[in-house]
Amino acid sequence: VVAWGAFQKQSADALVGQCAQRHERGDYEGAMQLCSSALAIYVRLNYFTRLLGWHDGVFWADVAQTTDNIGVVHMNLGDNAAAMNFHQAALTLREHHLGSEHLDVAATRDNMGLVHRQMNDLDKALEFHNHALEIRL
Repeated sequence: VVAWGAFQKQSADALVGQCAQRHERGDYEGAMQLCSSALAIYVRLNYFTRLLGWHDGVFWADVAQTTDNIGVVHMNLGDNAAAMNFHQAALTLREHHLGSEHLDVAATRDNMGLVHRQMNDLDKALEFHNHALEIRL
């Protein structure tokens, strides 16, 4: 079981790396497929570790990061509603596990600000960016 889990984690990590490469090249559809596949693996791994007795699972941080990444891809595809849903899910996970003043929370808040800016809701964008900045200071 441990070897299977390690293999699955390595596979998901590799998919995330490929997702980043596709995203950087502007292949957002390809990036979405790869990140979605990675997220499914991380969620499954996290579920199994919860069954084995870890209260929140071992892979919640991978789930949160990949969820946030998918939000960025959705934003670049122009699907702002989906982007906000994924960023909100990542924010909820991160705040639950890390508290509201962690740098990873700031990164997600910045991403949410970018989505609001893309939607031309500049006041809301500034609110998210300012909160992220306050965390970083």
